[in-house]
Amino acid sequence: MQNHYAARQLIRLALDEDIGTGDLTVLAVPPEVRARAKLIAKEDCVVSGLELAPLVLEVFGADAQVELDAQNGQKITKGTTLVRFDGRARDLLTCERTILNFLQRLCGIATQAARYKDALGSSKVTVLDTRKTTPGLRELEKQAVKDGGLSNHRMRLDEGVLVKENHIRASGSIKLALANLHGKVKPGIPVEVEVTRWEEAQEALDCGVSRLLVDNFTPQALRDLIPRIRAVAPKTFIEASGGITLSNLTDFTATGVDAVSVGALTHSVRAIDLSLLFEFS
Repeated sequence: MQNHYAARQLIRLALDEDIGTGDLTVLAVPPEVRARAKLIAKEDCVVSGLELAPLVLEVFGADAQVELDAQNGQKITKGTTLVRFDGRARDLLTCERTILNFLQRLCGIATQAARYKDALGSSKVTVLDTRKTTPGLRELEKQAVKDGGLSNHRMRLDEGVLVKENHIRASGSIKLALANLHGKVKPGIPVEVEVTRWEEAQEALDCGVSRLLVDNFTPQALRDLIPRIRAVAPKTFIEASGGITLSNLTDFTATGVDAVSVGALTHSVRAIDLSLLFEFS
């Protein structure tokens, strides 16, 4: 996470959520006991979020040393050690779950992204994530998508315009929505319009839009639509979304689109099985 202040704030919230007024169970461990621990992968995965392991301990104020044995974006196999810890046993035990919660989810997203990357093969189509992220974790989750080899859509609403169905309905039409935007968006900010049929695409193109989001089309419908768009505006950037999964990805990428966006990269991933193995002295 590039913004370390934000990362520390997030970690502080996570620690407060987990610890409350204090870890009662750790009082069973004498304060002088030291521990060495290894964070290992219990399945093959792609690594993301490693920088959070030492940062969690730092925010907590732990007496511990941390050594990273892997790097973000690395594909590792079951049994690989990601991080080594050496410190006061109480501190490591109290921070264990927070470290695991962050890294298991982020490695899960990176691993999911890598599966989509592998499925692309030689295709030049860009696979994008969405804003369907865990509140507060967006920057971390989008970085995990990049660690898995894919690309990010806009991070926030101030980074691009995407006029979607409800904006169009609230404005009255695509033409009126775009007219309302005129003079209110800085030059260089991308403007994209969601369309659900040819007539909407035509209206957007007539208004000078150069980016279209074609939503909830089947691959066959896209194969019919895209040549019509290219015939009118050959350089239009066309992004497909809706119902795109790992199993049908290549059906969509073969239609002639420039990009596909996949909410499942972040909203429904399975956490990777990681574990902390301890030795005490």
